Amino acid sequence: LADVRAAAMSPEYRQYLEETVGRRNATAEEIQSAGIRANPDDILQSILETEEPSQNPQKTSFDGAHKVYAQTSHNPEQQDKVDNRAQTITSVNFEQGINAFWFDTVCNAPRNTLGGAVPSASQFRDAALPRARSVVDAVREWHAKQSLVLVEPDPTPASGFNLFESLLTCPELIIEVGKHLKPKDIINLYSISRKFHGIVDDHMWSTIKTWAEHMAPGSVRIFSRSIYLDEFYIRDPAGRPMDKAYHNMAHITIPERKRSPIVNNEVRMVPGLKWLQMIYSREVRIRDIMATLARMGHRLPCRTDMALKKMWLIMDISTSEGRVAMMRSEDLITSIDLCLLHMFLVKTMLAFNDPMYGPESSALVELMLGQRSLSALWAMLRRKRYTTRFEIRRLKVAYDIEPTPEELTRGEPVYGVPVHKMGLKHLEGWGIGNEHLLRPDELIFIESARRQLDFEPFAEKMMFYGHIDWETGAPAVPSLEEMYMSDDDLEDSPDLEKHREAGAVTSKVYKECGNVPFERWMWQPRDVKKHHHWHTMTKEEQQAILGEEEEEFGQ
Repeated sequence: LADVRAAAMSPEYRQYLEETVGRRNATAEEIQSAGIRANPDDILQSILETEEPSQNPQKTSFDGAHKVYAQTSHNPEQQDKVDNRAQTITSVNFEQGINAFWFDTVCNAPRNTLGGAVPSASQFRDAALPRARSVVDAVREWHAKQSLVLVEPDPTPASGFNLFESLLTCPELIIEVGKHLKPKDIINLYSISRKFHGIVDDHMWSTIKTWAEHMAPGSVRIFSRSIYLDEFYIRDPAGRPMDKAYHNMAHITIPERKRSPIVNNEVRMVPGLKWLQMIYSREVRIRDIMATLARMGHRLPCRTDMALKKMWLIMDISTSEGRVAMMRSEDLITSIDLCLLHMFLVKTMLAFNDPMYGPESSALVELMLGQRSLSALWAMLRRKRYTTRFEIRRLKVAYDIEPTPEELTRGEPVYGVPVHKMGLKHLEGWGIGNEHLLRPDELIFIESARRQLDFEPFAEKMMFYGHIDWETGAPAVPSLEEMYMSDDDLEDSPDLEKHREAGAVTSKVYKECGNVPFERWMWQPRDVKKHHHWHTMTKEEQQAILGEEEEEFGQ
C-alpha cells in the first residue's frame, strides 16, 4: 500500500516530504550559516572599534590640485615656485601645530620626562623637528616606490582638457570626488576605467572606509565591516598581509623603534564595493521609511534611525536564540532603543490601519517585520511592491501558510508559490530549520518584559507624538528634513507622469523634499512653509502657495 501511495504521489508532494525531513535533521551550524554570527560581545566590540566619522572635510594637498590643472607644457621655473609656496604653507602650518601641541602638553602633562621639568617651546621644537623631517622623507620614499606614483597628466588631447583623466593622476582627489557619487556610479567607473580600478585596488580599505563614512555615517558603525566578513569581504587586491606588524608605522615617526618581524603573510580581508553598496542601501531605506511615515503624519524622534539600524542588524541573524542573545545586550540595545522601537511599532500600526475603515489588525505589520530585512516594509511604503492583494497573499503564503493535503495532492502553486515552498519564511534560517524564527516585534515585547519596562501606559502618548503641538493645540507639521526622500529611478522617468495622474502633486517648493512625489492625503511642503515660514515669505510666494491650494481644491 505504501508503494502504491508513493507511486501516486505528485513530484511536488514528494519534494515537500523530502525537504520537511531535511529541515528536521538540519544542524545548528547549517542554520546559523544562513545569517551573521550572533556573538553580542564581539559585535559590540566591532561597533565600538569603528571610529565615528569625522565632521571636518578632508583637505587635499596643494601639489595634488596643481597636478590636476597643470598646463600641457611643463615649466620648471613655475614648478619651483609652486614647490616653494607649498613648502612655505607646510612650514607655517607645522609651526602652528608645534606651538599648539606644546601648549596642550604643558596644560595636560605639567611633569615631563625631561628632568621632571616643563619643556620650553624651543626644546619641544628641537625634539619634534627631526622626527617631522623623518616622516616627510619616509612619505616621499613610500610614494616613490608605489606603482601609481603622482605624475604629471598626459598631454591634453586635441579635443580639449580631460578632467577625469587629470583627476586620476591624483588618488587623493579622485577618492574625494567618489564621496559625492552613488555606489552604482562608482561600480561603473570601477568596471570601465583601468586607472580608477587600479587606484581603488591599491587603497581598497581606506578608500571604502572614506566613502562609507561620507555616504552612510550611521550605518558604517552599526553594520561594521568585521560582522559581515564572510559575505562582503574580499582579499586585499594589493596583497597586504594581515600581520599587524606590517601596518605598524611607529618605526617611521620614531626612528629608534624597530619594526617587529612579520610572521603571518596571509593576505588580509578588506571590505569591498558590495559592502559599500549594502550600507548605503540600508541608510537610504531607513531614511525613506521614516520620511514616508512623517509625510503620513506619523513622526518619529530623531534617534529612531539608529534604533532601526540595530533592529535590522538583529534581523540578519538566522536563529531565535541568537536574536534573543543580541536583544539582551543592554550595551547594544539600550532601554531608550526599546522605547523608540515601541513607538515605531505604534506608528507603523497606525499607518496600516485606517481610523474608520480598519482593518484593526496587526497582521500586515507582523508580515512585513517577519521578512528577512526591512526592505519589504520599505518597498510597501514606497509603493514599489506589495501594492495589490495578490502580492500580499503570495507573501503571506510563503511566510507561514502551510499547504493542505488537497494542495499537496494537486501539486499546483498557490498564488505563485510552489507547495514545497509554502510556509517556510517564518522558520529559522528562513526555511532551513524547523522552529519559528522570532520577529522583531516579538523580540521587543519579550525583552521589554524581561527588563520590566512597562510601555503600555505610554502607548497613548506614543500615538499622539508628532501629531499635536501641545503648547498651541495646532497640528504638528513635520519639517522639510523629515520628509526628504530622493529616488534615482524617478529622475527623468516616465513614471513621474503616472504619479501625477494618480494624485501626486509637484511644485517648485517640493524640490526641497527630494524628487519623490507626494500623495494628496499626505503633509505637503507648502504646509511646512505656511506653519513655519509664512511670515518670512514674500507676497509672491504666499500667493503662489494659496493659488496652488485653490487649484488642488478645484480638482
